[in-house]
Amino acid sequence: MDALISSPLSDTRPIVVCVDDVCRVVKDTRTPEQRAETRQQFLVFEVQGRPSFSDAGGWRELGLAAINCTAAALAAFVTFGATVATPATGGASATLAFVGKSATVATGASCIVSTVRVYNAAVDPARNGRWDEDPNYRRGMQVIDGVALLGVGASALQTARIVGLLRQSNVTLREASKGAVTRQARRRIARAAQERALGKTLSNAQYKRLVQEGALVKRFTKRQLQEGVLRQAADAIAAGLSFASSAADGEIRHAALAILEMTWPEDPEDTADPSPVLRP
Repeated sequence: MDALISSPLSDTRPIVVCVDDVCRVVKDTRTPEQRAETRQQFLVFEVQGRPSFSDAGGWRELGLAAINCTAAALAAFVTFGATVATPATGGASATLAFVGKSATVATGASCIVSTVRVYNAAVDPARNGRWDEDPNYRRGMQVIDGVALLGVGASALQTARIVGLLRQSNVTLREASKGAVTRQARRRIARAAQERALGKTLSNAQYKRLVQEGALVKRFTKRQLQEGVLRQAADAIAAGLSFASSAADGEIRHAALAILEMTWPEDPEDTADPSPVLRP
């Protein structure tokens, strides 16, 4: 700045310093007659400072990182501790298990990316903008969000499964989460869950024989049932956080849930259009 002020260029020109669009005159050697002239020259020194953490969207990135990393921690807890929850939920198919593990990895990747974006917002805000404009980055994030959202669907399906098992035995989620379930109810839940895992209904004789052979259990323990419900609740929370993160990040534009009733004409030959009619 001292070199600029002592420069010959400033002998006849006022020096104006602008910092973040705020300008002030630091040297003005003009005479009153020169100030009255309609055409004048100024020597302007402009400095643009680094955007603040807030201006760079840092708080938004920090919020998304908190959501993604919380979801990743819960998903890892459920995925890598799923052996305890498997009996109480009736077991998961190989497809659901694969989707769950893939979604856990995707949620972990979202956590890492969000953490790096928070760092960028604090150190190099322009980098996040460059990433957002990069087609490869956008495609990669869409794949990660898509896999995570598959996990949301798998979690919803598994949650509906365990709720259905409890409802068949007149047991509430609160009772199951506290372990306050009678022996008879735990026996009914165990049989329903294991028959669902086998994909068939067993006769009383078949069920007793498999229990005696050790292939099936007679009833779940209170701890098995309680931990299964609590883990599934954690999985549902993680799925909700993943959905919220994708919605906040702009990958989800619209979501809807509807129940449609499909009706066909009693005799398709009596109508010109035999296609089903959908009613919301």
